[in-house]
Amino acid sequence: MLAFLSENWATILICLALAAIIFLAIRKIVRDRRKGSSCSCGCEGCPNSAYCHPAAHKGKQND
Repeated sequence: MLAFLSENWATILICLALAAIIFLAIRKIVRDRRKGSSCSCGCEGCPNSAYCHPAAHKGKQND
């Protein structure tokens, strides 16, 4: 077991770092969705803003 770890420590370290980055990215996406913000850009000119923020477009007529 120690031989395996000593031969592959760099690969294991890189995999752990990538797993941590992926975990943090997914956690941020989930937290943003729970807050109600699903996009990361300005919605002024976006044709899909009614789908991202349906509560903000309630009562407005579609063009």
